[in-house]
Amino acid sequence: MTFEHQATPRTISRKDALTDLGLTPEQFAAEFTVLRGNNHLHRGQLMTAQQRIITVVDQAHGDPVIAGESALIMYGSRWHDDDFTIELIRGTSASGRPARGTVTRRLDLSPTEIVEIQGRKVTSPLRTAFDLGRQRSRMQAIGDLDALAAVVPLDLDELMAFAVKHKRSRYVRVLRELIPLIDGRAESPRESALRLFMHDVGLPKPDLQVEVRDEFGKVIARCDLAYEAAKIAIEYDGEAYHSTPEQLAHDSVRTVALDRLEWKVIRVTAKRLRSEPFVVVEEVWDALRARGFYFC
Repeated sequence: MTFEHQATPRTISRKDALTDLGLTPEQFAAEFTVLRGNNHLHRGQLMTAQQRIITVVDQAHGDPVIAGESALIMYGSRWHDDDFTIELIRGTSASGRPARGTVTRRLDLSPTEIVEIQGRKVTSPLRTAFDLGRQRSRMQAIGDLDALAAVVPLDLDELMAFAVKHKRSRYVRVLRELIPLIDGRAESPRESALRLFMHDVGLPKPDLQVEVRDEFGKVIARCDLAYEAAKIAIEYDGEAYHSTPEQLAHDSVRTVALDRLEWKVIRVTAKRLRSEPFVVVEEVWDALRARGFYFC
């Protein structure tokens, strides 16, 4: 597997900045901020998520392995928390203080659990999935697992065997429950969470990213979740993306086109899932029964 290379932002020491750039201490303080130790970044330096991870890791002592959500980002996923914490793994015998802005775990990984991306050590897809799936929040875990499956191949049988082998690990039961539900076709963590909710309340399993075509064979919509036989679509509307005037207008045109083809669209938002989750469940059940479909 190959991953896009991103240049590491340049750091500079205070001494070099004062001597080579001819800055006064006051100018240096105004222009630079400390990254770690005597390594500083220019205050105008913007970084991508990957560049942030690489820059911090390059300043860390020893030979740490990038793990968790940071590994997910290194594999190329765009779905991650805005304020993600850089997680590193060091051997149990490693010394040195954690790098600034990181969380460090002491763990001895086998060589098969480590790959190299852009010259930095990263937990393998299998190990990354094992770590991401063992979270207290099942909805956060399934979102991360789906996001990983979208960017790297995951052998779910191998992952289950690995989880069974490490059966005493924290929250491993959460991972084992979620493995059969992992689906790399999910296009956002919230969509994954909605699918998990539907599974938990006993709704029939929907298909993902269902294309709806008109009578001429043209794709007029791609539904997040759907029961194609019943012509029922369940759409997760992100509160930021779907609240813009442009997207609202697009959604309206799309809904009219689906209505014309006798599709029913059930829209779900984060607010609805928080405030009226079982109203959503009843809406789906009622739609299925109204179209002559039953489950259990």
